[in-house]
Amino acid sequence: MNFKVSLSDQIKQNIQAAATEVSRAHLTAAQSFMRDLSQMTYSKAQEMASQKLHSTRQQYVDNLSFDQVDQNNWVITLNKDVAHIEEGYSSFDMIKAGLASGKNAKRSKEGFNYIHIPLEHKQGPASSQSPLHSNPVQSGQAFETTKGDLAKDLKRLKGVFGVGQMGTFNYPSGAPVLGQVWKMSKDAFTPTWTMKNVFGDQISTQITGGKAIHKNLVGLTGIQYQDGKGVKTAYLTWRTVSEKTLNQWTQTKAGKKGQMRQGTWIHPGYSGAKIFPELEQWAIDQLNRELKRIFSEV
Repeated sequence: MNFKVSLSDQIKQNIQAAATEVSRAHLTAAQSFMRDLSQMTYSKAQEMASQKLHSTRQQYVDNLSFDQVDQNNWVITLNKDVAHIEEGYSSFDMIKAGLASGKNAKRSKEGFNYIHIPLEHKQGPASSQSPLHSNPVQSGQAFETTKGDLAKDLKRLKGVFGVGQMGTFNYPSGAPVLGQVWKMSKDAFTPTWTMKNVFGDQISTQITGGKAIHKNLVGLTGIQYQDGKGVKTAYLTWRTVSEKTLNQWTQTKAGKKGQMRQGTWIHPGYSGAKIFPELEQWAIDQLNRELKRIFSEV
């Protein structure tokens, strides 16, 4: 279904309530305000989308429309194609939903589709008091949490290898390298980390003292990209999504097959932007206020 805000019934109720005092001038003023309010409501919907949405904002706005049905009826509509953004949706297994398929998917020797998903790491540590630090990184993985350490460990790794002092990686011609410029790996049995850059230069060092660098930063990669007239660096790691997890059995301590392995890419769901109920109430409040003013004039 499409989502709509239509205020024609609301104005009829106000007019009926003030029927004994309505004049042609009142009706003309009310109709004029209805037209203006419809445009205001359309703009308000876009404003609310910008406040409540991020990556889906443009998709939501592109599916908003503003139409005049008749002389006294203007309708703001949200296309049903983005109903999931407005209403929300329940938790679901992303692998079963096809995350490991598509044009970028590869096929393993065992016959399972898989794909590498880039995850960008932010450099600003969250507050140490954040209640979210103990939340699982992925639903269903109770023991894998950030505890606020990922951003701190990223800063620590950058400091160890002097990433902040390296500046932009450029070709001999002076043109900036776009894409991967360095990657960090870790020895499986020692605290030795190695960074290799796009030109083949390699630095290895042991990082000891304090807590070990979080395992989710193994494979940290610097990606240079054009940003306007300048060049910036994004810090990414990749996680592999494979259909194999849907066909793999856990093993008991006795080596026997246990329960089917739960997918590790469980989307927590989305509560929905719920813009239209709030939008309609805002429009009604504006309408009632203005009609009260119009009909109070003798």
